[in-house]
Amino acid sequence: NARNYGIKNSTANYIMFVDSDDIVDGNIVESLYTCLKENDSDLSGGLLATFDGNYQESELQKCQIDLEEIKEVRDLGNENFPNHYMSGIFNSPCCKLYKNIYINKGFDTEQWLGEDLLFNLNYLKNIKKVSYVNRNLYFARRGIQSTTNTFKKDVFIQLENLEEKTFDLFVKIFGGQYEFSVFKETLQWHIIYYSLLMFKNGDESLPKKLHIFKYLYNRHSLDT
Repeated sequence: NARNYGIKNSTANYIMFVDSDDIVDGNIVESLYTCLKENDSDLSGGLLATFDGNYQESELQKCQIDLEEIKEVRDLGNENFPNHYMSGIFNSPCCKLYKNIYINKGFDTEQWLGEDLLFNLNYLKNIKKVSYVNRNLYFARRGIQSTTNTFKKDVFIQLENLEEKTFDLFVKIFGGQYEFSVFKETLQWHIIYYSLLMFKNGDESLPKKLHIFKYLYNRHSLDT
């Protein structure tokens, strides 16, 4: 994993991740660094926008949360989590500035789905203060062959593992006060999304696809 190699060999005080296909604001480093220092935080981040491969469209991120109200890690939980997760503010490692001393675990090489979320959770459990720049600083290319747009047979195993690992980290970060149904709602969305990809692109027979979907949906129902 190239990112893990970079983390292991970095001697800098701060680390930032940028995908080679994406575009960043010319002042992204200065903006994130200033935000981090002025707020005495251990992690700073900004908003992301997306564009297609021909640079024809730009989808500016509209955050429904007052980012200035987020000062501590605990402010990221509960009702704030779904919007953070779905908008990429929470789970993406891009458009963030990390302190190297708090990165004690790299990206999970066994997890190709949700590895970014797990990386951030492992980082958040080591810190207390966060801060955000309420401006688009990062522009991510939308790829039609990304892991979120393709179907792999082990995707549901990946989701099961992600749930288990995420639950463990949420308890460590937010304690018993965290309402885990918030994450389960997000997980259910993924199950439905990848089930649709399975129905469209999977090799299994239709009865087997229906059986898999029914099992997964019932297993991860918010009422269970």
